[in-house]
Amino acid sequence: MFSIRAFNRRATALALAALGAALALPLPAAAAATTSQTDTYSMTGYEVYYAPDQAVFVGTGAGLDGPRELSGWYTSVYHTLSVSPGNVTGGSATLQRIDGVRIDGTFSGGDVAQTNPGYDCTTETHIVTANLENVMRTDQPGVVGTGVLTATLTHYHAWIFGTCYAYSARVDATITVSV
Repeated sequence: MFSIRAFNRRATALALAALGAALALPLPAAAAATTSQTDTYSMTGYEVYYAPDQAVFVGTGAGLDGPRELSGWYTSVYHTLSVSPGNVTGGSATLQRIDGVRIDGTFSGGDVAQTNPGYDCTTETHIVTANLENVMRTDQPGVVGTGVLTATLTHYHAWIFGTCYAYSARVDATITVSV
């Protein structure tokens, strides 16, 4: 025969079991605590476009975690008209890893200081330090971080018809991002 008391005990036991099972489940990713991931990449590249207040560079890079972090990168940097001493005033950077992860950010400022003036139309070098904000990774959607770029910028010069011209620029950099 059907007993109301037995039914209530079974319903209560079932409810408690369901509650216990729900509490034992892991939290969804959005509710779980997030820790930032910090990666460092070394990069080398060349200037492919120049304007008085902008430079565009492309190149290759590698992370510290081996072949999966080989990358290609692109950056468009806005700077003061005086390059050295000068300031980074804006722009963007993108690093595309071979494993499909893309890292993007925007420059929020920085400094440029000359380390070798390139006397008599020789090679000129500068140290660039720039801050990145709004750094995002495609493998961590919705997470925003920061970064720092430190680079040696080299301008190559040559005499052309009696005038010294910069004919190429190279950048050797390290970028550290925390997302």
